[in-house]
Amino acid sequence: MDRDRKINIRFFDGNLNFIGELDSYVGIDFVSRWNRYGEFKLFVHNISPQMKKGHYIMLNNDRRKAGIIKRIKCGDNGNASAEVAGVTIAHILTQRLTVPPPGKAYHSFHAPAEDIICALVTANCVSAADSKRNMPYLQVVSSRGRGDKIYYQTRYEELNKAVETLCNASGLGITVSLHPEEKKLIFEVLEGTDRSSKQSKRPPMIFNVEYDNVTNREYVSDLTNYKNCAVTAGQGEGADRKIEVVGNKNAGMDRYELFVDARDIENDTRLSDRGVSKLAEYAVMDSYSSNVNAVQYETKWN
Repeated sequence: MDRDRKINIRFFDGNLNFIGELDSYVGIDFVSRWNRYGEFKLFVHNISPQMKKGHYIMLNNDRRKAGIIKRIKCGDNGNASAEVAGVTIAHILTQRLTVPPPGKAYHSFHAPAEDIICALVTANCVSAADSKRNMPYLQVVSSRGRGDKIYYQTRYEELNKAVETLCNASGLGITVSLHPEEKKLIFEVLEGTDRSSKQSKRPPMIFNVEYDNVTNREYVSDLTNYKNCAVTAGQGEGADRKIEVVGNKNAGMDRYELFVDARDIENDTRLSDRGVSKLAEYAVMDSYSSNVNAVQYETKWN
């Protein structure tokens, strides 16, 4: 999150034309997320002409720190009398469903996770069978084949949710960056860099109160919705229905079962992949928040 760091904010219209900039404001919150869209809030004294719904913003010429204005709020509530709020550009994935190819009941894959993500975004936003579904300016960076090879199929699911599921299962991330000079919005799959103390390939990045680089720490670990054993049911009826159990090694009070209806899957060998994907949606919710010294921000860590 970027909060109250004095930065330059540039504005672009819906056709990616530069229309102005702002370097004087009350405050800004910009929240980035790894596997789905983030959001931002800009607090100002007055609404200027470039602050309109549907316009884009970019922070400090950082193409990945860009968003779309979705909400304008004005009022008489003190120094910051107006608020401009929106989402990062990856939010455009919420505007499309995963439509199967012509003549197919499902869009099915057996490929690395990155291949599937790129193919879904291309098929539903860039090279759709119905050209009205294509999004102007959007371009997809070619897949590098990262992530485990899995079976996956989808049908009229929100594209954003399908991509997030694949990211959760593979550890990959996504971003849509703004390139106004080229009139492009570029969708890209990201792979993280391990800078933990457990690896030795690169210098670790450690946050510790003893190093005076972190304060006001808060850690939350939530098991409320956790599941680790997926009972995945395929085609068939009653006792003849095919059942595949993922996570069957878990036992006793440490076993959290989830039923997954996978009747749509015709090939029984793909049931376990569906179970793995669903379990990724029910992982332990771990979160860690703190105030961090930003001197090495975007140089040694992001």
